[in-house]
Amino acid sequence: MTDAPHSPGDASLDDPFDGRWVLQVSGRIYGPYTGHALRDYVREGRVVAHSMLARTGQPAGEEEWMPAAQDPVLSQLFSAADTELLQVRQEMDTPSPSGGGPQGFGSKKTQTDRRDQPTSFNIVIITDVKSRSSGPLENALMSLGPAYKISANVWVVHTPSGAPEVVNLLTQHLGGSDRLFVVDATRNRTAWFNMGPETDAKIRQVWKQDK
Repeated sequence: MTDAPHSPGDASLDDPFDGRWVLQVSGRIYGPYTGHALRDYVREGRVVAHSMLARTGQPAGEEEWMPAAQDPVLSQLFSAADTELLQVRQEMDTPSPSGGGPQGFGSKKTQTDRRDQPTSFNIVIITDVKSRSSGPLENALMSLGPAYKISANVWVVHTPSGAPEVVNLLTQHLGGSDRLFVVDATRNRTAWFNMGPETDAKIRQVWKQDK
């Protein structure tokens, strides 16, 4: 028996995170996931502020897609800095009134031209597969782009997908006891799967990012 879908404003939900969402990654739809599962994915780096999500219960093709940080429920999973970065990304994607391209923001010294943003990334992937054959995972990994296997569990890949997107794609081929760690060497970003809360906290403590 499956749970009946709830509308975004359904007052029958004791906990708003009991609702369900679907996730869109590289044109593919995953889920549905409860808000509780998405909270874990945010902590693991699999869902970020600009990840596109929609509440379930809408007719197929009529879902209201929005960035995770703008969802009325999920927005509380993100910090003010995450939300500000999302707004900057959206401003960069918004044409100016004159039609001359993205709007500028901040001082000229801190302005970022979209043309300067990377469109592909150097990725390091570390796997720990125990529950099943690694064949399907390796096939999915090879589909990301040019790849080379450095050792039994370590790959380097050049791909148009960032670390969170890579994790989302590869975890479809992992079991509950498998683990995954992904490093975006181009942008100094990381994402991981199934590391556990203690390891999660240690990674966040050790891995420093430029502000």
